[in-house]
Amino acid sequence: MSKKIKFRVWDTNANDWLHDCSLKDHREYIIEQYTGLKDKNGKEIYEGDIVNVDGQRCVMRAFVRPALIESGFALFDPQIRQRELQERSADTAEVIGNIHENPELLGDEE
Repeated sequence: MSKKIKFRVWDTNANDWLHDCSLKDHREYIIEQYTGLKDKNGKEIYEGDIVNVDGQRCVMRAFVRPALIESGFALFDPQIRQRELQERSADTAEVIGNIHENPELLGDEE
């Protein structure tokens, strides 16, 4: 059984999510991948989501470590810099926004 890879697209010119499948010329887009995890409310967690974990607001980011041939997703917060969010702990996390629509949730941390 293969895992479906999903993405969402932020249109930087329109400041909105792209809802159709066509990418238009002369625009800038930010493409974010679905992590494969859902929060405690069943909401899908994507790159760029702001996630509340144990009272700390973190941002979901993709990472690549070529030297270790490793890639994946991790939460970044100002206190501990990076933490891994695994399926067993995702059910206690909650998506509270994303870096595009809710940058104010991060304050000066972003």
